[in-house]
Amino acid sequence: MVPGMTDTKSEWRRRLLAARRSLDEATRRRASAAVAVRVVGLPAFRSHPTLLTHRPMGAEVDPGGITERALEAAKRVYYVAEAGAAPAWHAASGTACAHAGGPHATEFPLLVVVPGVAFDVVGRRLGRGAGFYDRALAALRAAGSVYVVGLAYDVQIVSALPHDAWDEPVDAVVTESRLLSRSEVRPGCRESSPR
Repeated sequence: MVPGMTDTKSEWRRRLLAARRSLDEATRRRASAAVAVRVVGLPAFRSHPTLLTHRPMGAEVDPGGITERALEAAKRVYYVAEAGAAPAWHAASGTACAHAGGPHATEFPLLVVVPGVAFDVVGRRLGRGAGFYDRALAALRAAGSVYVVGLAYDVQIVSALPHDAWDEPVDAVVTESRLLSRSEVRPGCRESSPR
């Protein structure tokens, strides 16, 4: 059952965080590995020299497999640092991180992988409510070419989420079983074809 659009963001968060927490650790580990394989297979992964990623919190999809492949491919990798209101990143060098102000103009185009509480089939993202990723993505998009991929489990995908004018959509959502691309889904469509 998919609740109606009259549900608030808070109601969606409560419901979908519970759905995500209901997945056992082994299921989350398998799903994270499948998500990594799908992301590494994207043309944007092959063509973008820089990856902006994050460390998972709680039961989020773990992007570790994506990060490992990016480092093996000698891509520049940055971890998002969520302390403070302004977006900041740490440059990764193997397993060690050195603080950096963030990607420089010469490091675009960027492939950015982001977590979310939920995503809908047209690329809207529901985060934890602080707006960090909305500010970060807006700043990155203003600075250069960026391709944003939301990482999620199938249980986090819904047909439509409430949204505000400042919400930054993702270009694609990757789950353990499918890829949803904004270029292939029009508002009003229920879902794209599984890949």
